[in-house]
Amino acid sequence: MGGAVAAMRGKAARLAASRFTVALFGAFSAGKSSLANALLGERLLPVSPNPTTAAICRISPPDEAHPHGTVTVRVKASAFLLEEVNASLSRLDLEGGDWATCLRAIDQGEVIFQKHPAKTHSSFLRSVRQGFSRMGERLDSEFTARLDDFADYAADERLACYVESLEVHYDNPLARRGAILVDTPGADSVYGRHTGLAFHYMKNADVILFVTYYNHAFSQADREFLLQLGRVKDSLTLDNMFFLVNAADLAGSKQEQAEVLAHAESSLAKLGIRKPRMYAISSREALAAKREGDEEALERSGFGHLERDFTAFLFEELAGQTQSAAARDIARARGSLEQRLRMAEAAAEEREAVAAQRELDATTILRLIANLPQAEALLEALNREVQEQFYYIRQRFDYRFGEWYQACFNPAALRRENGANERLILRAAWQEWTALVSRSLSQEALAASLRIEKAALLLRDDALREVQRSMEAGFPDFPFEEAEEARLPTPSVKEDISFTDRPVRWLIGFYKNSKHFFEGGGSDELRKELAVQVRDEIGAYLSECRETMTSHYVSLLRNQLQEASIWLRENFVRYREEQASSPPAQEKKAEWSAVVQKLRELEEGLEGEVRSVYGCGEGTGSLQE
Repeated sequence: MGGAVAAMRGKAARLAASRFTVALFGAFSAGKSSLANALLGERLLPVSPNPTTAAICRISPPDEAHPHGTVTVRVKASAFLLEEVNASLSRLDLEGGDWATCLRAIDQGEVIFQKHPAKTHSSFLRSVRQGFSRMGERLDSEFTARLDDFADYAADERLACYVESLEVHYDNPLARRGAILVDTPGADSVYGRHTGLAFHYMKNADVILFVTYYNHAFSQADREFLLQLGRVKDSLTLDNMFFLVNAADLAGSKQEQAEVLAHAESSLAKLGIRKPRMYAISSREALAAKREGDEEALERSGFGHLERDFTAFLFEELAGQTQSAAARDIARARGSLEQRLRMAEAAAEEREAVAAQRELDATTILRLIANLPQAEALLEALNREVQEQFYYIRQRFDYRFGEWYQACFNPAALRRENGANERLILRAAWQEWTALVSRSLSQEALAASLRIEKAALLLRDDALREVQRSMEAGFPDFPFEEAEEARLPTPSVKEDISFTDRPVRWLIGFYKNSKHFFEGGGSDELRKELAVQVRDEIGAYLSECRETMTSHYVSLLRNQLQEASIWLRENFVRYREEQASSPPAQEKKAEWSAVVQKLRELEEGLEGEVRSVYGCGEGTGSLQE
């Protein structure tokens, strides 16, 4: 019984120390920060005036090392920020290099900043220059700041562009129940690094809240982000996503509000997000209602409905998964003891026959365990899964090529402003297209990693299930601990495709003037020529990603099987030794009967025990309660 007891104690310890991550997503100005403040019940998070470099912000429970109000600021690595600066300078066709060269280029680039269409990059570079005197020496560091300074590091772009992440340890209703609130950069963030961070939280967050502003159409960045969110949603065992339409108080009537919700739901369906949980809320009114203790106003804001569903999912449905796993452990331990009791009551001849059969079964089981890491058929099946996933990515690229082209080469994008000439505008459109395709395909590859990971874990579980069936047939009292649902590490995916730079003179050859380009066939010719020229570059990028995924997941699956083989062999041998040295079963009948009864009582009371651990009590109620 030692193994079963250890397994249950391990789960109990993890349950007691559980932390839930709630990730907030949405476009800039959709109201993520005001939503976070409404959840917290007070105004803590500032609103950033610029979406390009907003740092990720975690609101965590306080602890002994980090009392209430502690702010930890993690500053970017110097080399990493320099890479971002050089990337933005390149988008503006300015020469970069080391820090001194880059700062000089920024100082001399103001005229270009004013004319160039890539305004977000110009804004970022200005912020870096303005904040360098204060933050340059803090690169590659981490420090503790005062709560009063938190807003500056979160929203003042001159400081925020240097910040990798902020963590505020702050007492609030969510934190008291073990939840960590994460405010992520906007869906329209300029950097691929932000989309990589977003994927991390999409994959690993326990709950996702996506917020959009009332009656705002989805931008191209929103659509790409939601497509990725839909891919992640499809790969999840449990739907953990909530979609919120903020500023619903702008609706002129309930009917208008319902129409806006229906339109948002229809738009989500077109992006692959089916049957979303939809809520119309006003985070501004909800925060005011919480601060004034006005329950009726909280209900009118739509927040009461959201909060009840949200907390029920977070603290009951998720707890229910742990509850089910604990129940299976208890049932397995009870079944083991009941089997021993049956054998204690059996005739001597039957016990001897069972012992002889067990010796034969043990040989078979040890052979199965030893063969686990050599399951080449499983590794080959995983390799086929990777090949299939990347075949479909290539198909989707061909299907969406025209959409991406139209998003960057359209009359609005090529409109002349602030003295910009055709060469500058076409160059910017080309750079925007390469960034969009790079970001979209890297996100496709990351989404494929979820499906490949799922396939790898299913193959692992199938292999272990064969061993488990043999165990249960010959040794039903062996504490075979089922593999817990886990997330494997995601491989690094290259976020920039190595496109051959197309010179402006090549682009301008398709563009005599706006009328010729859009009505005289110039745009169609450029699109067709571009599709031919980038085909090999796209193929090379996807091949590199495919090889990375194959190597990564085949290695992980092999390691998982190897670790399982070692664990099973060690524990099975120990179990057999304990069986051989334990007192005769007849001497333990009374003790085992008492333990079986206790396990039955634990099974019956498990739901109440788990609910008390999570602080749910009777009913869920709001976070304020």
